[in-house]
Amino acid sequence: MTPEIIDRVRQGNWNPDNDEADRKSRDALAARGYWQAFQVVKESVSKVLGGENPGTLARAEHKECTGNCSSPS
Repeated sequence: MTPEIIDRVRQGNWNPDNDEADRKSRDALAARGYWQAFQVVKESVSKVLGGENPGTLARAEHKECTGNCSSPS
């Protein structure tokens, strides 16, 4: 998230449906969030394979994983 994008959103000038640059920014931010979430999942799988309880781990890390998909960056 850049200061320019934050200003455009704040001013109501960010429009990913009709502006190519805004669409690319949205797509890049989404890709980063999914990548970050994937990193959490990989680490969680490694912990489960190392012997941690999958249910306990899922409860503890679910919010972090889903938060990465929707956080600004």
